[in-house]
Amino acid sequence: MRHSSGLHPSIIFPMLSTLIFATSPQVLASKIPIGLNSKHGIFVQEFWQGNSPTLCLTNRSEKNKTVRVSRWPARQLPADLLMRWPLQAGSAQCHSVSGLEGPQLLEFTLASGLRLGLFKIQRPGLIEEKQPEGDVPQIGTLKGEIPQAEQSSVFSSFKGPNGTCSTSNTWIEQSNLWFKAGEPAYVTLLSAGIDVDTLIEMPIETRLDLPHLQIKSMSSDTLAINRIDNQFTIKKGALAAEPAVHQTRLELDLPKVMQPTMFVISGRQRTPDNGWQCFIRGVMVKP
Repeated sequence: MRHSSGLHPSIIFPMLSTLIFATSPQVLASKIPIGLNSKHGIFVQEFWQGNSPTLCLTNRSEKNKTVRVSRWPARQLPADLLMRWPLQAGSAQCHSVSGLEGPQLLEFTLASGLRLGLFKIQRPGLIEEKQPEGDVPQIGTLKGEIPQAEQSSVFSSFKGPNGTCSTSNTWIEQSNLWFKAGEPAYVTLLSAGIDVDTLIEMPIETRLDLPHLQIKSMSSDTLAINRIDNQFTIKKGALAAEPAVHQTRLELDLPKVMQPTMFVISGRQRTPDNGWQCFIRGVMVKP
């Protein structure tokens, strides 16, 4: 039997493999969609404590599952296993992943071999603010990020579950990784580059199969907050001098839970340059 025109698979596959491995991880990461498929009930929220990353995972399906992490592309098959996390149905857990951060892509799969997608554990780059001679240099900042974000006691999140909604110049900080149901809980929404045309609305509906937390109240020293029922809008107020980063304190209403649970808070931000952008963050709650 004659083969159809074109290269034989025995030639194509080695060529493709050579092309992939000859391409740097940074180039691959810039061209390949990054994020995990949410339809299988697995959600991963990334947190940073200083420069140390933590991943919190939840299994929203009705079956026990095991999440496996390996580097991508793999130099050999099967790929070297970096992390393995058994997740009971309905459970949530958090793990330090120091050592896995950087531009290298990571592939998340289930023990069955089902691919969830590619993920990159990389904190947004820091820049050094210039200071006049004789002044004490400030800590590196993220486009105006306050030094508080560099303190080891603060947890920061720059994108939502499974890599969703990485809104530029807007992030969340919180003093605890886990909140306890029934106790007061606060997170801080930080926004850089706010101008008169910027508008933030919370909450919004999401397609993620995760329970939403209600916001009990909001407060800010520099932004105007309007509330109608359970909807909040945030705008720039009239200031003589404005900070590089605006802070809005959110008081969360934590319901009772029977086991550790991942909730979400959600909103959207409109800027003249980027239009509407969503932001969603996972919030971990334990009994």
